[in-house]
Amino acid sequence: MTRNFRPPTGVFCQEIVYGIVRWQATLDWLIARKTDGREQKAPCKTCCGSASTRFSWLDRIPDHAAVNETVELANATALAPRPVFINAVLRGYLREADATKKLLGELKTTQPALGWSHPEWLVVRWQKRWGAERTAQLLEWNNTPPKTFARRQHPEIWRN
Repeated sequence: MTRNFRPPTGVFCQEIVYGIVRWQATLDWLIARKTDGREQKAPCKTCCGSASTRFSWLDRIPDHAAVNETVELANATALAPRPVFINAVLRGYLREADATKKLLGELKTTQPALGWSHPEWLVVRWQKRWGAERTAQLLEWNNTPPKTFARRQHPEIWRN
């Protein structure tokens, strides 16, 4: 996936994609809150999800830059006239970012499947087997990105 980018950009793109996959249910919930529950098409959800991932779980990019880049991406793809809609959704999210982050924290205890973006049936099963506290620990661990200990850079992939 990242072979067409230089190493730092490729790693960042990979981190965003993995974040979208890791937090998909939670991101869908966030998008539904901002769109009054109207179902959105996959490309629109992906654009909103990529920016929401940056807002909520990655802190290397300023929020305004994440919105701008996401809207530019929407403009460059076949999402027209959705860029205006995407911009409105993301700016609305930013206006309520602190309250939303607090709500996401509460969801982890009140609705752990949604708060940790895991299937409901799996969370129920784990809670029955190990209890709420151990399940919360497992959910947190399961959503923690793995550490990279060694990485071989193939010269043909990362050629300047």
